[in-house]
Amino acid sequence: MGIHASLRQTDFSEFCTVNDDLKHTAAVGYDRVVTLASSMPESRIVKETAVLVDVKRCGKDERYHEALFRALAGGLCPNQLFLTIP
Repeated sequence: MGIHASLRQTDFSEFCTVNDDLKHTAAVGYDRVVTLASSMPESRIVKETAVLVDVKRCGKDERYHEALFRALAGGLCPNQLFLTIP
């Protein structure tokens, strides 16, 4: 059974827990891209574009999503959430 099929068979809490893990992985990946890009400040993609700003924003968004799914997995309703981005 593939991931797609197994996600369809999870309950809400388990689904949110899986998404918490996925969002954490994405955030770590964006952090790594920022680290690598920062180590090559003369690179055209870093120096002449807003890519690094966008990657940092994406990482921040993923941290928010991670916190959201973690809270939802714990049984909180969306109107009970007061999330802070780590």
